[in-house]
Amino acid sequence: MRSRQAVGMMAALAVVLGMALPCEARSELGPPDQVDAWLAKTNLHPAIEKLGRGGANVLTGWMEVPLNVTARYNPNSPTTAASSTLTGIGIGALKGLARTGIGAYEILTFWLPIPEAFAPILPPLQRPECVGDQRKAACP
Repeated sequence: MRSRQAVGMMAALAVVLGMALPCEARSELGPPDQVDAWLAKTNLHPAIEKLGRGGANVLTGWMEVPLNVTARYNPNSPTTAASSTLTGIGIGALKGLARTGIGAYEILTFWLPIPEAFAPILPPLQRPECVGDQRKAACP
């Protein structure tokens, strides 16, 4: 049994090291500067950004719940701590549903320039330490 574990660990190490080694990527379109020029010429870059933004919103919409609980939590008062936690859960659930729905909309309509010039509908999620009254210096 120990030999199987050792073989498994060696295989996992080989995979990790194999992924870490530099490898040369080849593309039919040429080096990355030609790819960027092709995307600019065909105006696909904003559409691809919209697709990625929609996917991120669909996958991370649930993060609104803990983010809003953190933003509204007040540890100084036990009565307001419970009510602020419940308020954070409710508002976070609504915002999460909205973010997930808007993400699905952006995925389904990524090729259409709606809203104007593929502009984002929602702002990106912020880190929990950047929300609330006690913002850290590293936050934008």
